Amino acid sequence: MQYVRGIEEVLAECDLVLVLQVVGSVEEDLGVLRRWATSGKFAGVIVTDILVDDRRIPALRDLALPAVLVGTMGAESDFTTISTDDAAVAEAIVQHLATHGHRSVARVSGPRSMMHTAVRDRAFASAGAAAGVRMTTVEGDYTAEAGEAGVRALVVEGVDRPTALVFDNDVMALRGLDVLTAAGVRVPDDITVVAWDDSVGCQLAEPALTAAAHDIRAFGADTARAFLDVLGGAPPTSLLAETPTLVVRASSGQSPAGSVASDVDQVAQVSGTEAVR
Repeated sequence: MQYVRGIEEVLAECDLVLVLQVVGSVEEDLGVLRRWATSGKFAGVIVTDILVDDRRIPALRDLALPAVLVGTMGAESDFTTISTDDAAVAEAIVQHLATHGHRSVARVSGPRSMMHTAVRDRAFASAGAAAGVRMTTVEGDYTAEAGEAGVRALVVEGVDRPTALVFDNDVMALRGLDVLTAAGVRVPDDITVVAWDDSVGCQLAEPALTAAAHDIRAFGADTARAFLDVLGGAPPTSLLAETPTLVVRASSGQSPAGSVASDVDQVAQVSGTEAVR
């Protein structure tokens, strides 16, 4: 909502109104874009959650609908894009963990269908290799359930248990922290926990979570300004928003000498675990 607020504040200065449409599938999204393009009521669109091989992008070309793409890192040269530097954040997280002696790090990612997840996957693998850190990834979907499933697969049942856990958003991290606490796994004594998105929940958790903090409202405002430039006839450009900053809190600690202990009964292991080399 802070992102939406940032967009609305800038658009309001030009008497433009933001219409927010939540869709359940790519097909539904494509239908919305077609209706908007033919209605003549919309100046253009801001497209978020860009997918790998996203079918909305060629549709936007066919519809000649002015657009800003959020989160593509400039992959589409004929559109204005705005992104945060996910690779730099991944590198900062790996460096932080390596500095604290962690050599086995696990991550619960976002959906692999999303472009920013692919960027993070490559960055974590590269940074891990450079720092001598073994990275293991379980695919999640940003829900609390995915955070719980990831912890059970990686810590509760894992054969080679990590000394640090990274979650691609705060919701998964907070549920993961709950599961660790219930299992008797001490944070950070037994395991370090890092969340990608900072939030009030991360700050109020016990212990407070180390997290990548970003001014989401400012990101929304920057997106709206990029959109206004497109409407004004500016040529396509690739914009980089402010890079999130890693805020170190009480969930970070030195790598423990031994393996993580757990007293939770075994449950079915989540599929999709793989080593990132």
